[in-house]
Amino acid sequence: TDALAKYEQALDLFRAVGDRLGEANVLKAQGDVLAFLDHRTDALAKYEQALDLFRAVGDRLGEANVLQAIGQLYLMGEDETRAEEGARSLQQALELYQQIGERVGQANTHYFWAQFLAQRGAFQEALPFAEEAYRLGCEIAPNHPTIVGWGEFAAALRQALEQNTA
Repeated sequence: TDALAKYEQALDLFRAVGDRLGEANVLKAQGDVLAFLDHRTDALAKYEQALDLFRAVGDRLGEANVLQAIGQLYLMGEDETRAEEGARSLQQALELYQQIGERVGQANTHYFWAQFLAQRGAFQEALPFAEEAYRLGCEIAPNHPTIVGWGEFAAALRQALEQNTA
């Protein structure tokens, strides 16, 4: 795609000037595009390169963002054997987000978990993640349509659980 070609040009420039953080960000972006195109193996390779660079330069937010992307890639994939690895990666991302006080990353990770579990019918397990995503979202931007939707999602989970126990 054009996006990948442009990112490759940017990657060459960052490497030419020795900007490892810029290089890491471009690799993460390339991984995102490849994941969107469902080129999982190529996406994972880019994510792994980005992760190494983020760690090398000490960018914990970048590291957490890549761990989150890797976790989602594994969990949304067809290979069930990678699900445990995906869960571990998401947990590492969440811990990093918490350590650095990054509430948006925490909220997004919790919401992903809630959706992932709810899609598998695990409403009881999904509810605490949905409620935490909504709580964090309300601290960040309480009236934002996305956050309102998260609240509605949590309410729908509660309602589904109440109907199952009634």
